Amino acid sequence: MTNKEYRIDTLAANKLIQRMNVLFPATGIGICVGVTVEYYLLSGGHPFSDATLFILLPFILLATVFAWRSFVRSSRHYFDTYKLTLTDNAIVLEVSGGPERGIEFGKTASITEDSDGTITAVSRSGKTALKIHKYVEHRDEVIAALNGIRPITPAPKKAVSGFMRTLAALSFLVCGLVATFSKDTTVIAAAGYITGSLIAAGCLFLLLSKTAERRTKMLAAVALGLLVAGLAAVYVLRLS
Repeated sequence: MTNKEYRIDTLAANKLIQRMNVLFPATGIGICVGVTVEYYLLSGGHPFSDATLFILLPFILLATVFAWRSFVRSSRHYFDTYKLTLTDNAIVLEVSGGPERGIEFGKTASITEDSDGTITAVSRSGKTALKIHKYVEHRDEVIAALNGIRPITPAPKKAVSGFMRTLAALSFLVCGLVATFSKDTTVIAAAGYITGSLIAAGCLFLLLSKTAERRTKMLAAVALGLLVAGLAAVYVLRLS
């Protein structure tokens, strides 16, 4: 087999970007509507004045636009720089302009396919895991080549982990609303601790992930450091 390079299918990538361009604005507007409805449903003695509400809503919209642009930009960069190479004796992957990572055919422990179409090749040492994007071009050709290295098997079901991610996202949203609008300091503190725990768990998951990019791990480490520093500051203030 001669070296063969594969990129992300341009048409599929553009369709995904288009879905993001609908999802992010809809999410931002939905959050603003939810916050406004929750605010005016409070019986009385709510923690914010009306002026504060009209400061909060633009902040949410600006944060949504920032996240939207950043995510689309990073996704576009990922799609443009993704390169899968099948050499004579190895699977080589380069993502986001980072260093190439590869697994020799003879050192490939398993090749599995997730329910969403993502294929993952893992080395015998377990230290290297290469994710082959579901939108890779000439997918049938890639699958045939990988099956020649080691038969592709279905990945273990992730129903539980998917449920936990959904539960964590809902818990994060609920805790944010409670912390924003509740008048009970004990309830606010509990919501804050739960939110902090969810953020910490997410950061640790990314730091321990074998497939997360270096930049993502750095951001997770910074976020975890800021969280720990914030909790330490709160603890010191409570003692003083």
